[in-house]
Amino acid sequence: MPRQHERVSVSLEAVLEFGTAKNNARVSDISRGGCFFDTLIDVASGDVISFKLKGSDGTWMNLTGTAMHHFPGIGFGLRFTLPLTEEQRNFIYRIIFAQGGKLTGYVDTGK
Repeated sequence: MPRQHERVSVSLEAVLEFGTAKNNARVSDISRGGCFFDTLIDVASGDVISFKLKGSDGTWMNLTGTAMHHFPGIGFGLRFTLPLTEEQRNFIYRIIFAQGGKLTGYVDTGK
């Protein structure tokens, strides 16, 4: 099945809030629909995970998503919980643009 959204490679810091613990992780790719976490944390498909993501400009954004695919010892793919706020959407899109990604029809409102 082809991907719904273009993914771009990144190397971004994240703090996962899963269960009662907070764990540092790294996001290795991102799209407008989700991202991939490089982490040893054991999750199951369907788990809802809250996290903070550090953008290319050094700012942090709170996001939530659902674990879709888990690769033990490697990491997991996550789909963002929708709807995203305008602020969250612009944050993700700026990261994608900074890595050379393109988003048809996107207009940054400056927020």
